[in-house]
Amino acid sequence: MHITDFFDLSLLSQVMTEWSKATGMATIAMDADGDYISGEIGFKDFCTKYTRGTKEGLRRCVLCDSNYKGVYYCHAGLMDFSFDIKLDDGTVLGKIIGGQILSSEPNYDNFIRLADELGIDRNEYLNALKNIEIRSEEAIRASAYLLDRVVNLLVNSEYIKYTQKNVIKELDEANKRDVLTNVYNKRYCQKYLEYRIGNKTRVPFALLLIDIDNFKEVNDNWGHICGDHTLIDVVEIIKSVFKEDSVIGRFGGDEFMVIMKNTYDKELVYDRAKDLCEAVRKLDVDGDVNKKITISIGISFYPDEGASYESLMQKADEALYSIKNNGKDGYA
Repeated sequence: MHITDFFDLSLLSQVMTEWSKATGMATIAMDADGDYISGEIGFKDFCTKYTRGTKEGLRRCVLCDSNYKGVYYCHAGLMDFSFDIKLDDGTVLGKIIGGQILSSEPNYDNFIRLADELGIDRNEYLNALKNIEIRSEEAIRASAYLLDRVVNLLVNSEYIKYTQKNVIKELDEANKRDVLTNVYNKRYCQKYLEYRIGNKTRVPFALLLIDIDNFKEVNDNWGHICGDHTLIDVVEIIKSVFKEDSVIGRFGGDEFMVIMKNTYDKELVYDRAKDLCEAVRKLDVDGDVNKKITISIGISFYPDEGASYESLMQKADEALYSIKNNGKDGYA
């Protein structure tokens, strides 16, 4: 997981910037891969231009950044800090480092010696040092602790919101689905139909009601487990025939619904219904060539045959039972 999956980095930068103004300390954030996810906030030339501007100074600074945690004295004698950005479960998402502050009046002899070691002009280095603020060690440690707590509380709070949204989304999606077949349930299909009809666009669509013929005999003769397998197999065939251009749902025990969206071509609908009937006839239930089933399909069209949920359902239902009463295994 990356912190940007759920957290607004502009909020992080805002908190770090205000904190830097209040404390006089510098800070920067990195992700778990070591890439910077904020700007350099509050850094002074003493560190960025001079110390890190030399090969040896940069090497020493990188060692400090990599090896130290908490609040510590860096190789140059300033106080720095490093803490992880992490979730309550221990997942580390990155870290915040910073500091660049003195805990007491500087010993200039030490900084002259350091300038010589790093190959920096003494006067320039000492002049840059004058811009580094001085705070008590107690205040520095308290400030670093405060930033640690605020950032991690914010990150975890946003993560909780993110996970809650995902759980709600998953539950909402689960409430739309039939448990056995994982297609949409009757409630969702009804709401979708009502939405399509109620939005007043009058874009044509086809409604197909699909019923497995003699399904009771499947359960009675081959068992309810076989019956469940049959329902699942039929759904997979429906999906293969109608693909992404349709909403597919289970409307009852052995009855399914297909809402074929934006359908201007009725012949295309009839062809799909014919293909579906043929595909189901070829199905070997539970892989047994001696176990065969058929389906009956009733079709109605919006808006030609009804401008309400009830009228469309009635037309499709009448068509379905006209097939049921005339030999089954077909569409009308």
